[in-house]
Amino acid sequence: MSRLMQGGLALVVLVLVGTACFGQPVRFSGSLSLTGEQFSASESAPAAAYRPTWNGRLFARSVVSIGRWLEIPLELQLSTQERRFQGAPGVTLPGLQPFNQVGISPRIGPWLRLHLGSFTRPLTSLTLGGIRVRGAGMELTPGPLRLVVLYGRTRSPREADLDAGLSGSYARNFWAVQVGIQQGATEVLLTVSHQKDDTTRGESLRWLLTPDGPVRMAVAPQENTVASLQTGLRLGRYVRWRSEVAVGAFSRDLRSDQLEIGISIPSWLFTPRHSSNIDGAAEAELTVEPASSFSLALGGRWIGPGYTTLGQPQLESDVLDLTVAPRLQLRRMGLVVSMRGGLRYNNLRQSRLATTARTIVAVNLSWQPGTRFGLDAAFSNYGFQLRPRADTLRLQNISRSLSLTPRLMLQQNGHLHTLSLTYSFQDSEDRTFAHPDGVHNRTHTLTLAHSYQMPSRLRLSTTLSFSDTRMPRWRTRIWAFSEAAQYPLRSGLQLQASAGLSRLTTVDTATQLMLRWGLRYQLPSPYRGTLSLDQQLRRTERAAGGFSELLTVLRYVYTW
Repeated sequence: MSRLMQGGLALVVLVLVGTACFGQPVRFSGSLSLTGEQFSASESAPAAAYRPTWNGRLFARSVVSIGRWLEIPLELQLSTQERRFQGAPGVTLPGLQPFNQVGISPRIGPWLRLHLGSFTRPLTSLTLGGIRVRGAGMELTPGPLRLVVLYGRTRSPREADLDAGLSGSYARNFWAVQVGIQQGATEVLLTVSHQKDDTTRGESLRWLLTPDGPVRMAVAPQENTVASLQTGLRLGRYVRWRSEVAVGAFSRDLRSDQLEIGISIPSWLFTPRHSSNIDGAAEAELTVEPASSFSLALGGRWIGPGYTTLGQPQLESDVLDLTVAPRLQLRRMGLVVSMRGGLRYNNLRQSRLATTARTIVAVNLSWQPGTRFGLDAAFSNYGFQLRPRADTLRLQNISRSLSLTPRLMLQQNGHLHTLSLTYSFQDSEDRTFAHPDGVHNRTHTLTLAHSYQMPSRLRLSTTLSFSDTRMPRWRTRIWAFSEAAQYPLRSGLQLQASAGLSRLTTVDTATQLMLRWGLRYQLPSPYRGTLSLDQQLRRTERAAGGFSELLTVLRYVYTW
């Protein structure tokens, strides 16, 4: 709570200072959401342990503006849950960030923005992505010049707890600097990002479960420094070029001995160790757009096997990607066609026992010749080949998917009907040494959807779907039907109700019934906001027994 009070006090000070300096009126805008949930389930429900009985959440986003010179965005997230999910009573699932976060990103003048508290500031695709930072930052953008300085933590310390199933982790300190020019399609940006685990606050531990019991193992603290140069320019009137080249140094274990390399490197930048490695990455894209109706993008990405950036934890290394993506738009015919083809290879330095080759071709089509009829279609072909040195381990997989959706809209005397029928087909074929002719897995899905808007403003939505999946050893079929209704009872009050029934047949059979109703009320002046109450009942029947779940949600949303 002290942090909230400090943030509120800082906000008040900024408003007072801005008003005194600029003499401009203060404007407030934003949104507020308050949610209360109550959940109950029968004892046989498997999900009963993963959701709290009571939960409250608060989300707030606001912007304080003082004239044209000061803008202060504020984000606030609070919850009665300490973390996003919980396990059995007294158990918290590992690897989850806390809900409670406060962040302020004020803009002062036309070219200065500050970040305080919790914020996200992506830099480039090879250095820093959308990870959450707790700290401070500054952005200077006078004209084409760019300067970004970020400092804080990307991870909090956590001690291991075997009973709770938690892995320990160190606090991870972070800083990043980006400098350069950026104006339109022209840009030259140099980015340096550094992350290092803080080992001064004690040893965090994790537990490794073995057949002989749990074994305590020390978590390896890590360090990572990444530098990249991003460039972009326009080549003539119709061609744009963008590229990025990066180099990353990574230490897997800061407890290993330092490595003497004959070059003096500041310790705040990086410390070479016997567990360190250095590698590079690069990507480029060439876009040709001779007319608004046609464009062609050619792209490539190379990421070395040892390239690691903790700012992009999902970035896959040891890959070479080549892509081509044309797009055609014929406005008179109402036709838009976009295609994408690509190749991916790994084992770039022959450091693996096998090389993987992947190919993908995707085509998307949207045709809207008039207001009544439309058609959407999509096709993709994904190929995967594993070429090991041992021929008996070779693997080839080809996955194909096709979907077709015609749409029809009819309107007469205030009655509006919208009808769509979607058919999709998926086929996966695996070929191995033992099955040279291939093993097929096929899925057919058919979905019929209809919505009806009456002059009385009653809206009905009906959906019927069927899915059939056939595999070599079993078959799975799913039937689903749902009906939803919306009706305004009076001024500002709306009723919503829905019912759904589904049946899954495979080795066993499961039937699920879901009933849901809700009320929405728009508060009249001088009160503002929307008050809603939703209740959902779900009943599941299986051969082993059935269970029920009931969820009640009360929510208030206010926008100013």
